[in-house]
Amino acid sequence: MKKIISIFITAAMLLAFASCGSLPSVSKTNEQNNQPTAKQTANNTDEPISDTPKSGDKTKETETKTAKTEPVKKIDYTIDNEIIVDNENCKVTIVNATAKNSGVDFKFTLENKTSDKVLMFSIDNTAVNGWIISSLFAESVSAGKKANETLSFSKSSLESSGLTSVDKLEFKLRVYDYDNWSADEFVEDIFTVYPTGLADSEVVSPEIIAEKVAMTVVDDENCKFMILGTYEDKIWGYTVMVCLENKNSEKNLRFSWDDTSVNGYMIDPFWASSVSAGNKAIETITFSKSKFEENDIKKVEEIEFELSVSDADDLFGDDFVKDVFVYKPKQ
Repeated sequence: MKKIISIFITAAMLLAFASCGSLPSVSKTNEQNNQPTAKQTANNTDEPISDTPKSGDKTKETETKTAKTEPVKKIDYTIDNEIIVDNENCKVTIVNATAKNSGVDFKFTLENKTSDKVLMFSIDNTAVNGWIISSLFAESVSAGKKANETLSFSKSSLESSGLTSVDKLEFKLRVYDYDNWSADEFVEDIFTVYPTGLADSEVVSPEIIAEKVAMTVVDDENCKFMILGTYEDKIWGYTVMVCLENKNSEKNLRFSWDDTSVNGYMIDPFWASSVSAGNKAIETITFSKSKFEENDIKKVEEIEFELSVSDADDLFGDDFVKDVFVYKPKQ
Protein backbone atom coordinates (compact mmCIF):
# COMPACT_ATOMS: atom_id res chain seq x y z
CA MET A 1 0.00 0.00 0.00
CA LYS A 2 2.87 2.38 0.82
CA LYS A 3 4.30 1.92 -2.65
CA ILE A 4 0.98 2.80 -4.26
CA ILE A 5 0.69 5.91 -2.12
CA SER A 6 4.23 6.92 -2.98
CA ILE A 7 3.40 7.00 -6.69
CA PHE A 8 0.75 9.65 -6.12
CA ILE A 9 3.14 11.53 -3.85
CA THR A 10 5.81 11.45 -6.55
CA ALA A 11 3.47 12.94 -9.15
CA ALA A 12 2.40 15.72 -6.80
CA MET A 13 5.95 16.52 -5.74
CA LEU A 14 7.17 16.72 -9.33
CA LEU A 15 4.64 19.45 -10.03
CA ALA A 16 5.74 21.29 -6.92
CA PHE A 17 9.45 20.95 -7.73
CA ALA A 18 8.93 22.29 -11.23
CA SER A 19 8.10 25.67 -9.71
CA CYS A 20 10.98 25.70 -7.22
CA GLY A 21 14.35 27.37 -7.60
CA SER A 22 17.58 25.69 -8.56
CA LEU A 23 19.66 23.45 -6.38
CA PRO A 24 23.31 23.18 -5.36
CA SER A 25 26.39 22.65 -7.43
CA VAL A 26 27.95 19.56 -8.88
CA SER A 27 31.32 18.92 -10.41
CA LYS A 28 32.87 16.65 -13.00
CA THR A 29 34.74 14.80 -10.25
CA ASN A 30 33.51 12.86 -7.23
CA GLU A 31 35.21 11.24 -4.24
CA GLN A 32 33.88 8.17 -2.46
CA ASN A 33 32.38 8.80 1.00
CA ASN A 34 32.13 6.25 3.80
CA GLN A 35 28.83 4.42 3.67
CA PRO A 36 26.88 4.26 6.96
CA THR A 37 25.24 1.08 8.15
CA ALA A 38 21.55 0.80 8.97
CA LYS A 39 20.45 2.83 12.00
CA GLN A 40 23.80 4.68 11.86
CA THR A 41 24.15 8.20 13.22
CA ALA A 42 26.47 10.59 11.38
CA ASN A 43 27.50 14.21 11.79
CA ASN A 44 28.39 16.38 8.82
CA THR A 45 32.09 16.52 8.14
CA ASP A 46 31.84 19.56 5.90
CA GLU A 47 29.45 22.45 5.54
CA PRO A 48 26.78 21.02 3.22
CA ILE A 49 25.80 24.47 2.03
CA SER A 50 28.14 27.42 2.25
CA ASP A 51 26.92 30.72 3.67
CA THR A 52 23.65 29.39 5.09
CA PRO A 53 21.12 32.16 4.47
CA LYS A 54 19.85 34.25 7.33
CA SER A 55 16.21 35.15 7.62
CA GLY A 56 15.37 37.84 5.11
CA ASP A 57 18.68 37.47 3.24
CA LYS A 58 17.21 36.73 -0.18
CA THR A 59 20.47 37.19 -2.04
CA LYS A 60 22.32 34.66 0.12
CA GLU A 61 19.50 32.15 -0.19
CA THR A 62 19.61 32.38 -3.97
CA GLU A 63 23.39 31.99 -4.05
CA THR A 64 23.16 29.01 -1.72
CA LYS A 65 20.76 27.03 -3.89
CA THR A 66 22.23 27.81 -7.29
CA ALA A 67 25.28 26.27 -8.80
CA LYS A 68 28.35 28.46 -9.05
CA THR A 69 29.16 27.36 -12.56
CA GLU A 70 29.65 29.24 -15.78
CA PRO A 71 26.43 30.30 -17.54
CA VAL A 72 24.86 28.26 -20.32
CA LYS A 73 27.05 28.87 -23.36
CA LYS A 74 25.83 29.64 -26.85
CA ILE A 75 26.31 26.07 -28.00
CA ASP A 76 26.17 25.13 -31.65
CA TYR A 77 23.26 22.69 -31.61
CA THR A 78 23.39 20.58 -34.75
CA ILE A 79 20.11 18.71 -34.39
CA ASP A 80 18.00 19.49 -37.45
CA ASN A 81 14.55 18.09 -38.24
CA GLU A 82 15.30 14.76 -36.57
CA ILE A 83 12.29 12.47 -36.88
CA ILE A 84 11.61 10.62 -33.61
CA VAL A 85 8.38 8.84 -34.58
CA ASP A 86 6.66 8.37 -37.91
CA ASN A 87 3.85 5.84 -38.07
CA GLU A 88 0.30 5.59 -39.42
CA ASN A 89 -1.14 7.59 -36.52
CA CYS A 90 1.38 10.32 -35.77
CA LYS A 91 4.71 11.94 -36.52
CA VAL A 92 7.08 13.67 -34.09
CA THR A 93 10.03 15.75 -35.25
CA ILE A 94 12.64 17.71 -33.31
CA VAL A 95 13.03 20.74 -35.55
CA ASN A 96 15.96 22.39 -33.77
CA ALA A 97 17.50 23.35 -30.45
CA THR A 98 18.34 26.91 -29.44
CA ALA A 99 20.49 28.21 -26.58
CA LYS A 100 19.09 31.38 -25.02
CA ASN A 101 19.96 33.52 -22.03
CA SER A 102 17.08 31.83 -20.21
CA GLY A 103 18.18 28.29 -21.06
CA VAL A 104 17.78 25.84 -23.93
CA ASP A 105 14.65 25.34 -26.06
CA PHE A 106 13.80 22.35 -28.24
CA LYS A 107 11.21 22.95 -30.94
CA PHE A 108 9.00 19.97 -31.76
CA THR A 109 6.53 19.55 -34.60
CA LEU A 110 3.67 17.19 -33.73
CA GLU A 111 1.45 15.71 -36.42
CA ASN A 112 -1.84 13.88 -35.91
CA LYS A 113 -2.40 11.61 -38.91
CA THR A 114 -5.71 10.17 -37.70
CA SER A 115 -8.96 11.32 -39.25
CA ASP A 116 -11.20 11.11 -36.19
CA LYS A 117 -9.15 11.34 -32.97
CA VAL A 118 -7.65 14.13 -30.89
CA LEU A 119 -4.17 12.99 -29.87
CA MET A 120 -2.28 14.02 -26.75
CA PHE A 121 1.51 14.24 -27.04
CA SER A 122 3.37 14.31 -23.73
CA ILE A 123 7.01 14.13 -22.68
CA ASP A 124 8.29 13.34 -19.19
CA ASN A 125 11.19 11.61 -17.42
CA THR A 126 13.54 14.03 -19.15
CA ALA A 127 17.26 13.60 -18.45
CA VAL A 128 20.09 15.84 -19.63
CA ASN A 129 23.59 14.35 -19.70
CA GLY A 130 22.51 11.78 -17.13
CA TRP A 131 20.70 14.19 -14.77
CA ILE A 132 16.93 14.32 -14.32
CA ILE A 133 15.82 17.84 -15.29
CA SER A 134 12.06 18.28 -15.04
CA SER A 135 10.29 20.01 -17.90
CA LEU A 136 6.58 20.15 -18.67
CA PHE A 137 5.45 19.19 -22.16
CA ALA A 138 1.92 18.27 -23.20
CA GLU A 139 0.01 19.26 -26.31
CA SER A 140 -3.25 18.04 -27.82
CA VAL A 141 -3.56 18.02 -31.62
CA SER A 142 -6.83 17.70 -33.50
CA ALA A 143 -7.38 15.05 -36.17
CA GLY A 144 -5.42 15.77 -39.34
CA LYS A 145 -3.62 18.76 -37.84
CA LYS A 146 -0.09 19.74 -36.79
CA ALA A 147 1.28 21.79 -33.91
CA ASN A 148 4.59 23.26 -32.81
CA GLU A 149 5.52 22.86 -29.16
CA THR A 150 8.63 23.78 -27.18
CA LEU A 151 10.42 21.67 -24.60
CA SER A 152 12.39 24.10 -22.42
CA PHE A 153 15.16 23.68 -19.86
CA SER A 154 15.85 26.75 -17.74
CA LYS A 155 19.38 28.00 -17.23
CA SER A 156 19.07 27.63 -13.45
CA SER A 157 17.83 24.03 -13.63
CA LEU A 158 20.75 23.08 -15.87
CA GLU A 159 23.33 24.88 -13.75
CA SER A 160 22.03 23.26 -10.57
CA SER A 161 23.37 19.97 -11.94
CA GLY A 162 26.57 21.50 -13.30
CA LEU A 163 25.37 21.47 -16.91
CA THR A 164 26.35 24.05 -19.50
CA SER A 165 24.95 22.32 -22.58
CA VAL A 166 22.48 19.61 -23.57
CA ASP A 167 24.69 17.01 -25.24
CA LYS A 168 22.42 14.05 -24.49
CA LEU A 169 18.66 14.30 -24.09
CA GLU A 170 16.67 11.29 -22.92
CA PHE A 171 12.89 11.41 -22.55
CA LYS A 172 9.76 9.29 -22.47
CA LEU A 173 7.26 10.13 -25.21
CA ARG A 174 3.60 9.17 -24.95
CA VAL A 175 0.99 9.65 -27.66
CA TYR A 176 -2.57 8.61 -26.83
CA ASP A 177 -6.24 9.25 -27.55
CA TYR A 178 -7.13 12.42 -25.66
CA ASP A 179 -10.77 11.34 -25.28
CA ASN A 180 -10.10 7.73 -24.30
CA TRP A 181 -7.41 7.38 -21.65
CA SER A 182 -8.13 3.67 -21.20
CA ALA A 183 -7.14 2.91 -24.80
CA ASP A 184 -3.67 1.68 -25.65
CA GLU A 185 -1.07 4.34 -26.37
CA PHE A 186 -0.09 4.93 -29.96
CA VAL A 187 3.44 5.64 -28.73
CA GLU A 188 4.99 4.91 -25.34
CA ASP A 189 8.74 4.66 -25.47
CA ILE A 190 12.02 6.19 -24.33
CA PHE A 191 14.08 8.12 -26.87
CA THR A 192 17.62 9.47 -26.77
CA VAL A 193 19.06 12.19 -29.01
CA TYR A 194 22.44 13.93 -29.15
CA PRO A 195 21.71 17.60 -29.97
CA THR A 196 25.36 18.75 -30.23
CA GLY A 197 26.52 15.81 -32.33
CA LEU A 198 28.65 14.20 -29.62
CA ALA A 199 28.89 10.43 -29.35
CA ASP A 200 27.53 8.86 -26.17
CA SER A 201 31.08 8.14 -24.96
CA GLU A 202 31.94 11.83 -25.31
CA VAL A 203 29.08 13.13 -23.15
CA VAL A 204 30.20 14.33 -19.71
CA SER A 205 27.85 13.67 -16.79
CA PRO A 206 28.91 15.94 -13.89
CA GLU A 207 29.34 14.47 -10.43
CA ILE A 208 28.48 15.96 -7.03
CA ILE A 209 31.36 17.87 -5.46
CA ALA A 210 32.61 15.63 -2.66
CA GLU A 211 32.90 18.55 -0.23
CA LYS A 212 29.18 19.24 -0.68
CA VAL A 213 28.12 15.80 0.60
CA ALA A 214 27.02 15.88 4.23
CA MET A 215 26.23 12.15 4.47
CA THR A 216 26.36 9.21 2.07
CA VAL A 217 23.45 7.10 3.26
CA VAL A 218 23.57 4.25 0.74
CA ASP A 219 26.05 3.41 -2.00
CA ASP A 220 25.72 -0.05 -3.54
CA GLU A 221 25.54 -1.71 -6.95
CA ASN A 222 21.96 -0.52 -7.57
CA CYS A 223 21.74 2.98 -6.15
CA LYS A 224 23.30 5.83 -4.23
CA PHE A 225 21.53 8.19 -1.84
CA MET A 226 23.32 11.24 -0.42
CA ILE A 227 22.25 14.08 1.85
CA LEU A 228 23.81 17.35 0.68
CA GLY A 229 22.61 19.54 3.54
CA THR A 230 19.69 21.57 4.84
CA TYR A 231 18.29 25.07 4.62
CA GLU A 232 15.21 27.00 5.72
CA ASP A 233 12.91 27.73 2.80
CA LYS A 234 10.79 30.77 3.58
CA ILE A 235 7.77 29.35 1.75
CA TRP A 236 8.00 25.57 2.14
CA GLY A 237 9.79 25.20 5.47
CA TYR A 238 12.78 23.19 6.71
CA THR A 239 14.31 21.50 3.66
CA VAL A 240 16.73 18.60 3.24
CA MET A 241 18.62 18.55 -0.04
CA VAL A 242 19.43 15.08 -1.42
CA CYS A 243 21.05 13.47 -4.43
CA LEU A 244 19.63 10.24 -5.89
CA GLU A 245 21.52 7.99 -8.27
CA ASN A 246 20.08 5.01 -10.11
CA LYS A 247 23.02 2.77 -11.03
CA ASN A 248 20.74 0.10 -12.48
CA SER A 249 20.86 0.20 -16.29
CA GLU A 250 17.52 -1.57 -16.75
CA LYS A 251 15.15 -0.62 -13.92
CA ASN A 252 13.58 2.69 -12.91
CA LEU A 253 13.97 3.13 -9.16
CA ARG A 254 11.65 4.78 -6.64
CA PHE A 255 13.18 6.37 -3.53
CA SER A 256 10.96 7.19 -0.53
CA TRP A 257 11.06 8.15 3.14
CA ASP A 258 8.73 6.52 5.68
CA ASP A 259 8.35 6.57 9.47
CA THR A 260 10.21 9.88 9.63
CA SER A 261 10.81 11.71 12.89
CA VAL A 262 12.48 15.01 13.79
CA ASN A 263 13.95 15.31 17.28
CA GLY A 264 11.91 12.24 18.21
CA TYR A 265 8.57 13.63 16.96
CA MET A 266 6.85 11.83 14.08
CA ILE A 267 6.60 14.23 11.13
CA ASP A 268 5.96 12.84 7.66
CA PRO A 269 7.41 14.92 4.77
CA PHE A 270 5.37 12.79 2.31
CA TRP A 271 8.33 12.36 -0.02
CA ALA A 272 8.95 9.91 -2.84
CA SER A 273 10.72 10.28 -6.17
CA SER A 274 11.50 8.09 -9.17
CA VAL A 275 14.76 8.12 -11.14
CA SER A 276 14.97 6.48 -14.54
CA ALA A 277 17.57 3.81 -15.29
CA GLY A 278 21.16 5.04 -15.24
CA ASN A 279 20.32 8.62 -14.25
CA LYS A 280 20.75 10.96 -11.26
CA ALA A 281 18.68 13.70 -9.68
CA ILE A 282 18.89 16.41 -7.04
CA GLU A 283 15.71 16.72 -4.98
CA THR A 284 14.41 18.44 -1.85
CA ILE A 285 12.55 16.89 1.08
CA THR A 286 10.55 19.50 2.97
CA PHE A 287 8.93 19.57 6.41
CA SER A 288 6.03 21.98 6.80
CA LYS A 289 6.41 24.96 9.10
CA SER A 290 3.11 24.15 10.81
CA LYS A 291 4.32 20.67 11.86
CA PHE A 292 7.45 22.17 13.38
CA GLU A 293 5.37 24.72 15.25
CA GLU A 294 2.94 22.05 16.53
CA ASN A 295 5.86 20.10 18.00
CA ASP A 296 7.74 23.20 19.18
CA ILE A 297 10.78 22.37 17.04
CA LYS A 298 13.03 25.40 16.76
CA LYS A 299 16.30 23.60 16.08
CA VAL A 300 16.74 20.26 14.29
CA GLU A 301 18.96 17.95 16.29
CA GLU A 302 18.38 14.77 14.30
CA ILE A 303 16.21 13.29 11.56
CA GLU A 304 15.43 9.58 11.61
CA PHE A 305 13.93 8.00 8.50
CA GLU A 306 13.34 4.67 6.81
CA LEU A 307 14.76 4.80 3.29
CA SER A 308 13.11 2.51 0.76
CA VAL A 309 14.41 1.97 -2.76
CA SER A 310 12.38 -0.27 -5.06
CA ASP A 311 11.54 -1.00 -8.69
CA ALA A 312 9.32 1.91 -9.75
CA ASP A 313 7.48 -0.30 -12.23
CA ASP A 314 6.83 -3.24 -9.90
CA LEU A 315 4.59 -2.28 -6.98
CA PHE A 316 4.89 -5.65 -5.28
CA GLY A 317 8.55 -6.44 -5.91
CA ASP A 318 11.22 -6.68 -3.24
CA ASP A 319 12.99 -3.56 -2.03
CA PHE A 320 16.62 -3.00 -3.00
CA VAL A 321 17.03 -0.93 0.18
CA LYS A 322 14.80 -0.75 3.26
CA ASP A 323 16.66 0.43 6.36
CA VAL A 324 16.46 3.07 9.08
CA PHE A 325 19.05 5.84 9.21
CA VAL A 326 19.72 8.89 11.38
CA TYR A 327 21.04 12.19 10.08
CA LYS A 328 22.36 14.89 12.42
CA PRO A 329 22.70 18.27 10.72
CA LYS A 330 25.86 20.13 11.58
CA GLN A 331 25.03 22.91 14.02
